[in-house]
Amino acid sequence: MLTCKGYKLFFYVHYDLKARRNDIEIDFLISRGGKTRNKIIPIEVKSSEKYSCKSLLRFMEKYKNRIDGAFVIHPKNYSQKDGITFLPCYMAFLL
Repeated sequence: MLTCKGYKLFFYVHYDLKARRNDIEIDFLISRGGKTRNKIIPIEVKSSEKYSCKSLLRFMEKYKNRIDGAFVIHPKNYSQKDGITFLPCYMAFLL
């Protein structure tokens, strides 16, 4: 749905050398033009009803000046919490 809307999709991973593991992993990043710099929108996709958003929250903290919204596409109902919009799968075309 996102590529059909014309978005170029990017993936983000941050490897923590001390812990020797991926610290932050974001499924999709899309970009929107801003007045001076492009804004980025992280999107996580969750398939189960139980999940955490630790990576997304870390990413939002690290790049808070560049974020223009954050989304989780999941099988539950629409909601918003901590600056994250949770969208049911069927609403992904609205991004």
